[in-house]
Amino acid sequence: EPYMIPAILHLLLCCCVAFAVGQELKRHTLQGWLNHPSIWTALISKNLVYILIFCAWTWVWMLWLVEYRGWFIAGSLWMILTGQILFYSAYAFLSSAVVLATQDLTKSFGIIAVYGGSSLSFAGVTLPLNNAPAFTQFWANIIPFTPYAQLQTEQWVMGSPIHISLQPLMILALYVIVYGLISYLCLKKIRQGVIK
Repeated sequence: EPYMIPAILHLLLCCCVAFAVGQELKRHTLQGWLNHPSIWTALISKNLVYILIFCAWTWVWMLWLVEYRGWFIAGSLWMILTGQILFYSAYAFLSSAVVLATQDLTKSFGIIAVYGGSSLSFAGVTLPLNNAPAFTQFWANIIPFTPYAQLQTEQWVMGSPIHISLQPLMILALYVIVYGLISYLCLKKIRQGVIK
C-alpha cells in the first residue's frame, strides 16, 4: 500500500499535466507562455499547480495511514516529503517535455502510459531486480520511481540514517533538472518557431 498510492497518483499527475499542456497547444493559448518574459517561470508555474495538488493528496493519505491505520514511519518524515516533491516534479516535467516535444496529445499519453505505467513493476517493489534481465535493470534505472521507492523504503520502513538516503534524493533532483531542462528547451524551440 505505501507504494501503490504514489504509483497511481504519479500516473494521474502525468495525465493531468499532459492534458493541461496539450490543451494549451490545441487551443493555441500557449502564446501566453511564449510572451512571458521568462518562459521558465511560466513552465514552472503550470507544473507547480499539479505538483502541489498531488503532494497534498499524498500527504492526506500518509496522515490517514499513520494516524488512523497505525503505520509507523521509522526514519525521517521530512526526507520522505522532500522525496515526494521531487518525485512528482520529475514526472510533471517529464509530461510537459513529452507533450512539448511531440506536440501530439495522443502520442504523449501513449509514451506516458508506457513510461509511467510500468513504474511500480520495474522499480524493484513488486518484482526483484536482483539477477533481472538487462532490459529490466536498464528500465529500472531510467524511471524516477526507482530512487523514490528506495528512499521511501529506507526512511519509512527501515529507518536508515539520513545520509544513506541522500543518494536517491539527489537522483530524484537530477531527474527534475533533466526533465525540466528538456521541457524548457522544447518550449524555447516552439517560441523560436512562432517568432520566425
